[in-house]
Amino acid sequence: MRPPMLVQSPSPEVQVVAFEEGLCTRVLNRPERNNALSGSLLEALRVVLERVAAAEEARVVVLTGQGEKAFSGGYEIAELSAEALEAMDTGRIPHPLHLATEALARCPVPTLALIRGVAMGGGLDLALACDIRIAADNARFCMPPARFGILYHYRGIQRFLRAVGPAHTMELFFTGRQFDAARAREIGLVSHVLPLAAVEAFTYELAREIAANAPLSVTGTKAIVRRHLESWPLTAEDEEAMLALIARCARSEDLREGTQALVERRPGRFVGR
Repeated sequence: MRPPMLVQSPSPEVQVVAFEEGLCTRVLNRPERNNALSGSLLEALRVVLERVAAAEEARVVVLTGQGEKAFSGGYEIAELSAEALEAMDTGRIPHPLHLATEALARCPVPTLALIRGVAMGGGLDLALACDIRIAADNARFCMPPARFGILYHYRGIQRFLRAVGPAHTMELFFTGRQFDAARAREIGLVSHVLPLAAVEAFTYELAREIAANAPLSVTGTKAIVRRHLESWPLTAEDEEAMLALIARCARSEDLREGTQALVERRPGRFVGR
């Protein structure tokens, strides 16, 4: 059995719950503000993500919000001055939401978003940066920047394009309309919708199923998917990098273990080497 991960958060606004077998849960912890994304919360999340990425024993990350009322109500715009907002939006200083979503997207292990209650604005963007999204039937979604005169960051819009395509992306951003979990599933924004009482158990069952597989195969698959999404058309450098991932798996102890486990009709015991 792998030891529990020792990943600490620099702020109580992001709680880290470590599980044995390589699972790590990060909880957005501002329930009194619907888990709104303050600058300090986003910085703590970025730091935690970098620590998880560096942890050899990490297998799967689950991101959720504290409580059942909100995954996240969005970015805490009220804490920023107009000058700071303009500087962030024009790229003169890094936007903390952009830094956090990029750290989440770059996390080498699979990331799952467990969505209960409201997921709005930057909170929804944060969920989109995860690989798989699972929603409770009480989840509500909204992308309201146009209601406030904000033109959303192009990288965030790109995440919506990848998830739901151009027509749905434009409708979500043009209208700022709120919609439910069934509609989110219909357009491909989430992969699964479960009753509120069942969604957590389902999410961790899925996380454990992923974590039980060969880590080099899982992380290699994620890396190849990201290459296809971000580097199309593929360059010779892209192809060389992907072939190197395949070759690494072909030489791994885990391939030999997986083959032996198949012959012996037992689950594989993978170590990530």
